[in-house]
Order: sequence, then C-alpha cells, then structure tokens
Amino acid sequence: MFIPPKEPPSEPSGSPLRPDTSQIQSVKPIANAGGNKEAQEGEEVTLDGTDSAAADPAGEIVSYKWVPLEGEIRLIDDNTANPRFTAPSVSSDTELEFKLIVTDDKGRSSTSDPVTIYIKNNEPPVANAGPNQIVNESDTVTLDGTASKDPDLDTLEYSWKKIDKEGESPVTLDNANKSIATFTAPSNLESDSTLTFELTLNDGKEGGTASDRMQVLVKDSQPDAKDYLDKGNSLYELGMYEEAIEYYDRALAIDPNNVNALAYTGLSLLLGDNPNPAEAIEQFDKALAIDPNNVDTLAYKDLAVEKLEDTDIKEVVP
Repeated sequence: MFIPPKEPPSEPSGSPLRPDTSQIQSVKPIANAGGNKEAQEGEEVTLDGTDSAAADPAGEIVSYKWVPLEGEIRLIDDNTANPRFTAPSVSSDTELEFKLIVTDDKGRSSTSDPVTIYIKNNEPPVANAGPNQIVNESDTVTLDGTASKDPDLDTLEYSWKKIDKEGESPVTLDNANKSIATFTAPSNLESDSTLTFELTLNDGKEGGTASDRMQVLVKDSQPDAKDYLDKGNSLYELGMYEEAIEYYDRALAIDPNNVNALAYTGLSLLLGDNPNPAEAIEQFDKALAIDPNNVDTLAYKDLAVEKLEDTDIKEVVP
C-alpha cells in the first residue's frame, strides 16, 4: 500500500513560508592555543594560536582573545595569534594556564582551548672565590673560582674585580672573565697591604647572580732591622767598618732600641781607620741604657774608655 510522503506543515493563513532550520547545527570555529611548553624566569614567552581555524574552509579567523587564568600576567598583543609575556619570578616551579577563544568572519566564536606554560624556578649559582692568601711583593697570584657551582648545571659567566681602596696600589687582572684569574702583586710597598677581590657569577637567567670575596695579603718585602743588622755584621767581619756603620744606621732607623746595632756601631767607630772612642762610648751608653747588664757591651765600653784615655795621654805628652 502506497504511503504518500508527509506533507510539510502548512503555514497559517497570511504568513509567508519559512524554511525549517531545526535540523541545521550551529558551526563554530576551532581555537587551538598551541602545545604546552616550559620557560625560565625572566624569559620572553610567545603563545601560538596560528593553528586555529574557521569551520568554513572559505572563512577566516578575525579575532583572538587570550585569557590568563592565574596571576597578574600582562600579555602584549593579546588580541593577536601570537601574544607574548615575560615569565615571572617564582619561588618554585609554577604552572600558568591560558585559554584562547577565536571569532571568525561570520561573527561566530569558538569554545575555549587551554594551554599550560611551566615556569621553571631558577636556582642561583653559588660563588666561591677561594681562600684568602698571603704572598710577597711581585709574586704571581692566582685567583681560583673553580669551586663555584650552579644547582641547575647552567653555564656560568665569571667576572673578577678588585675592590679599590684609597691609596692602594692598582693591579691588572689577567683572564678576569674566567674561573681562574691572575695578577702580579704590587712592589715597593711601604708596609703590608691587603687587597680585596670579588668574584661575580651569572647563569644568564632571572635572579641568577651570586658574588663572593676573598683577600690577598701582600707582605712588604723591604728589609727589616735584622736584615740590615746582618748585612752590617758581614761587612764588620770583613773589616769594612765605615760601610758596616751605614747598615747599622739603617737598622737603627727602623728599630732605635736595637742593642746589637748600637754596640756594633760603637765597635766600628772604635776599630775604623780613624778611631773615634768618644763617639763609640756614646753608642755603648745608649745600648747600656736599654740593657744595663749586657756583658759584651760593658766590655766594649771599657775598651773604648781605655783607648780614649790613651789618646788623651798621647795628646798631652809632647
């Protein structure tokens, strides 16, 4: 039995015919916020919505709306397919989520598509400028920062510098941008000098710097009183009394209470080509004022007194 097709419903009298749209589904564009990615603190991050598409092959996406779901992230060009932002400083690894909604040229909007950016917390390096050192004038000094390290195993940049102080001798650092630097200790110092050096590390990331300091004590290599006294004694033993006195004087300029320098000055005055027992006695008296019971000096003075008396007698007797 033949069943005729169902007649379409009739329109009320006076109403125009309208198509039945109940079976036509709404078509939306498709948002694609790109793949998840990692970023370091301070790094510029670019989001990518270029794979979003209109459902109609002939259509196009005319607007992008990116919505950050965590924190106060400031997106630059947030109405484009590729907005960007600077990854914030974080105290631990952090996830930032964004959602993208696109609109096509028909005015239809997509459902949102999420993307997650994983912000890696950067552990700063640990600087180690090495132990303090004691060196002599003109020594080659090595500054060693190789004990420094980076918890994230990042490549480190090194920078050495001297912390200048007023009146301090300048130095020239060789390889100042490497883990090991060298310099030549200053010379002609008037006294010991302490130089301070600072090592700064940079791992190239946000908050990735660290510094450490160390000191180098440069010992004054100028002869001390003992050095001059020893030199004077060597000349004295050679019978070079006038030359010996010059070094005894240098020793006394540093240490005016050096009993040996005073005593040997007196002996040199007594034994030289032009003996001067009176002046020798003055030197012995100075030594005895410091060490009254010095047996050797007492004996030297007695010798000088005898020589002085003998000289006086010779001057009186025709």
